[in-house]
Amino acid sequence: GAMHTGVAVRWLAGPARRAMPPSLKLTGRCAKTLAALLESKGDRVSAIRIKMVNDWSSTTGFTFGMEFAESIEPGEEVIEQEGARLYVEASALFNTETGLLGSTLDMDETLELTIIPPPSKGGSR
Repeated sequence: GAMHTGVAVRWLAGPARRAMPPSLKLTGRCAKTLAALLESKGDRVSAIRIKMVNDWSSTTGFTFGMEFAESIEPGEEVIEQEGARLYVEASALFNTETGLLGSTLDMDETLELTIIPPPSKGGSR
C-alpha cells in the first residue's frame, strides 16, 4: 500500500539524506554489549531489531522492543557502530512524539536499554 509518511516527510527531503549523521547513535558500552550479543548468536542472526511495541502501562502507550533479526525488512534503517548492527523500524525512528531519530541508545550489563533523547528535542522551531 501507499506509505503513510505524515510528518516524516521533512526528514526524507532532498538527496543529502545519506550524508546526514546516523539517525541513531550508541554509547560505547551499548555498542560493545550488542556486538557481543550478536557474536554469541552466530551467523544466522545478522542484527538486532528495534521496534515499537504496544505497552499500555507506559505514558506513551508503547515501548521499544529488541529482538534478534536474521534479515532486514523493507523500510528499516541499518545502524552500524563498533561491531554492533541494528535494524530499526521506520516507525520507531520517525514517530512524531517519541521517535528515536537523533537519540542515543545506552545499555548496561543487565541489557537494560536506556534511550537518551537528542539535546534539542522540544522544538524551538
